[in-house]
Amino acid sequence: MKVGPVDDFILCAMSNYYPLPTEYTFHSGNSQIKIETNLGFTNIVTNRLSTNLLNPLRKGRGEIDLWLHVFALMGQEWRLIEIRKCEGGESTSFARSLYPEYRSNTIVIVPLSERIVEASLKELPEPTALKVDRVPIAPRSTYSFFLGEVVSSYQGEYPASMSRIKGSMLSFDYLSCSTNEHQKAYLLLMNLKRSAESQAMHKINIIDSKSRKPVGSFNALENHFTWHEITKKDELLVNAYTCTTCAFIPIYINCSRSSAGPEINVEHTHPPSEHFWMGDDMKLTSELKSKWLQIN
Repeated sequence: MKVGPVDDFILCAMSNYYPLPTEYTFHSGNSQIKIETNLGFTNIVTNRLSTNLLNPLRKGRGEIDLWLHVFALMGQEWRLIEIRKCEGGESTSFARSLYPEYRSNTIVIVPLSERIVEASLKELPEPTALKVDRVPIAPRSTYSFFLGEVVSSYQGEYPASMSRIKGSMLSFDYLSCSTNEHQKAYLLLMNLKRSAESQAMHKINIIDSKSRKPVGSFNALENHFTWHEITKKDELLVNAYTCTTCAFIPIYINCSRSSAGPEINVEHTHPPSEHFWMGDDMKLTSELKSKWLQIN
């Protein structure tokens, strides 16, 4: 297999970071409830064809040993707080509760083919890609959210390419439930920038999708997780969440406690480009977003 600059670029574009969500505590009746988080990582090639397992970019091996570097955002630097070896084909997990001294700090796992020695960095290193070809299967980790013994999860990642762009956001909360004293709904916004100095505040607009009028707003930080409580009297009511100045990954979390026990459901929405198949999807995406982003 011939390997050239184009292949190197493709693999670079396919590399991912894995931010570890912060935990969240809320009140249900007279009880204080905590949503705990965990990230599961598996070191495997996403397309296991024999030609890929012998890919020279992987030194003749599909899975190579990776060093998982755990960084915490401290002030305006990324501080290295743990290094964990993950051999080819092996799985490991990171519970947020393992890092109590960094409870409110952004934590991110960066897979690298070699250990680094710097204790702190101004910029995150480029992660090692798990992909070896153009297969559309993304190398993802398992993001788990616990409510007591009950867990809900989704497969996700934070593309390294997204950490270098400004971007914008459009998301609809049709995945969130109606809310009351015992049933809560949250929007968790995830943003990651390579530079530790990128911590600007951005306005998130809330728009009624039926009237297309703004009904509220809140602020979210770059390089942080932002939890926002959603208030809904009717789950059929849908709001749009927009940001014109920054891209976020939106995660919707529904949870409740009753005599039947705790329940939690976690979903994330895809970017508007995923709504279109074939054709000029970039043009259609631009038209869709522009109609909503201009409302503020």
